[in-house]
Amino acid sequence: MDEPRISGTPLLPDISEMQKRMTTLRESNPAAFSQMFSKTAAIPDNPGDSHTFKVYNIEKSEDSPFFDDVKATLRGKDGDVRIWVQDSEWDNNHVTQQVVDDVLADLLYSTPQGSVDPDMGIVSINEWAFGQPPNIDGSGRVHFLLNDIQDGYDGSGNFVGGFFFSYDQTAQPGSNQADILYIDTYPGIYNDKRDPVYKPEAVLGTVAHEYQHLIHYNYDAGEESWVNEGLSELASYLCGYGLRSPERYLNNSDLSMTDWNDDDPLPHYSRVALWSYFLYERYGINTIRAITREGSHGAFGVNKVLVAQNGIPFVGALEIFFKTLMSNDPVTTPEYSFEWSALQYLRASPAESVAEYPLTKSWPVPAYALHLVELTNGDSLIVEQASSFTDPVYYNAFGSSGRQWLGTPLFPFYQADLAGDIFSLEFGFLNLSAQGDVVSLDVQGKQKYDLITLEYGSDEPTFVIGSDGATNAIHYLAPRDSSFIKSVSFYNYKSSDRVEVQIYNQPLALGGRPGYKKVTLENPLRGGWTKANVEVIKQLRMKDDFMDVGIYYPEQGTMGYETSDAIEKNYSGRSYLRQNATSSFLPLKNFKTGSGSLDGIWMIKLEVAAPYSGKKTETIEIDNVNVYPRPFTPAGNVLTVEYDASGSGRVTFSVFNVLGERVHEEEDPQGRGLFLWDGRNDRGGAVASGFYVLRVATGAKAVFKKLIVLK
Repeated sequence: MDEPRISGTPLLPDISEMQKRMTTLRESNPAAFSQMFSKTAAIPDNPGDSHTFKVYNIEKSEDSPFFDDVKATLRGKDGDVRIWVQDSEWDNNHVTQQVVDDVLADLLYSTPQGSVDPDMGIVSINEWAFGQPPNIDGSGRVHFLLNDIQDGYDGSGNFVGGFFFSYDQTAQPGSNQADILYIDTYPGIYNDKRDPVYKPEAVLGTVAHEYQHLIHYNYDAGEESWVNEGLSELASYLCGYGLRSPERYLNNSDLSMTDWNDDDPLPHYSRVALWSYFLYERYGINTIRAITREGSHGAFGVNKVLVAQNGIPFVGALEIFFKTLMSNDPVTTPEYSFEWSALQYLRASPAESVAEYPLTKSWPVPAYALHLVELTNGDSLIVEQASSFTDPVYYNAFGSSGRQWLGTPLFPFYQADLAGDIFSLEFGFLNLSAQGDVVSLDVQGKQKYDLITLEYGSDEPTFVIGSDGATNAIHYLAPRDSSFIKSVSFYNYKSSDRVEVQIYNQPLALGGRPGYKKVTLENPLRGGWTKANVEVIKQLRMKDDFMDVGIYYPEQGTMGYETSDAIEKNYSGRSYLRQNATSSFLPLKNFKTGSGSLDGIWMIKLEVAAPYSGKKTETIEIDNVNVYPRPFTPAGNVLTVEYDASGSGRVTFSVFNVLGERVHEEEDPQGRGLFLWDGRNDRGGAVASGFYVLRVATGAKAVFKKLIVLK
């Protein structure tokens, strides 16, 4: 398996910040400054020539800028493209002439199937789509330095696959004064832990992303991150390296379109990738090209282009985008649906889910954001706005008679019973202004059920298992008399086309092929948890009766699997597998992998509705989250996470790497205001050096903090 790679560009300081840091270094340590930043020689241009590049050392530059002198040789030259290889990486065979030739071919002559033109290279596709690079030295050349980027990689965890450094576009000390991109050689191109060990294509998606940054700098050096990063995400797609999964945005859809948060960047990357693709699909490459070349920044620049080229303002396009996220049904709402089938039927998840009544509550809505509020589990509801929300509001209704999309509610809004033809309502509040707003709802009515979650594991898989044509099933027991399954959630790592959620009429333990009723998801979210409302089936069960469900992948599918000593001790034998349509269900533990029997569980959990007990759920609110020390060196130290809490309830502390993979999680059932972390993952191993995101969360709120771990 390839190590996870990231773009290094967001990790680097911009020109103004670099100038401040360089001034500080010059004043505090003039001898070190003079030694490190001798005058940079002109870059030669004959194959076999050597040159010493100043390369920013990400690992050593946390407090003060540090550059390595990287000696390299020109190993590839074609047109205006130059391939330089760090001499030490050539000497240890991390880069060969075949690798150089392959990279040169991908840059100039070919891209994967799925690109806009497989007979064009990364350079030509980027320049066709976005424009020309700056040509800072007047030579017309673009240099690609294949080198071991110093990012703290220690054999595991994340690594920087490449970066563009805007400081190279200046004549300041430490600048290479050239159009140059940096490509990682180890473990990017060469990795002795994978097969094949040489794999330059592993970093070429990052190169396509970074090349757009280089071009964009030529037209708008001060562009806002959400625009610039979105277009770079689109560049990777246009070059055939895929579009980032929208899952992290669709599960956090109340993010502002124009915001950027380096403490938790992945949902923002997911958001701007989907937005940029939306603009490309709906308004064409000319609009994309014009946004790149527009000198005005942010929403103002995007608005100028959309009005000039398409006669629609930014907020008009944004409203269409948000309505697409609410419906995205190519059959019933084709005007608010993606044309690309891989994105159809994917919808934003509610930011708030209300299941207890009566309720009076307010939620902030950031500028240029969609805020979805779901109402379920109610009877005789009257929904009023405690204060007026001035921008558009739409609602969807889901029930046994199907789905109703994008209605316009009149407040007060009346709904007799969320159990018959309509099971749930979803209100979408679209803030199309540059200022934040507030949604305030007063909902009167009665609660119908207690909602109980049935689950055996955590939120992150141990690994994933290919399930093409298979049905993965799990056994639960009903928690009370007259219970039924309201929704089923499962960890859908990958799927193609539709997926069936099956509710069985007899226990899986009996084997065979039990009868079932099903709900079909046309195109479920991939890369994480996805949810299916199955209330339409409504099979009542008595306490301790079976509640068995399965996930069927008719075509391709991969599902999350979790195991641990506790899971194997308590829940082994409760998961089942049906390998194909003609086979019978067998316990999952009957099957083996290279590491032994599958004694763990499929990642499937249920939301069960039980008769209402009259008790309210405990709630807790958190604020003032503080983390120290930062950066964090685990050896002999602990990280302290403090927060203020009011009320009672569970608080969860989680640690994620930059790909969003959870490495550690713990809970405080009473919300006492303190977590201590020793820098180890959930398996007891020390986490790698690098960038991490910390999350402190309740059921209603999550606070994120950025952390650098050093060895």
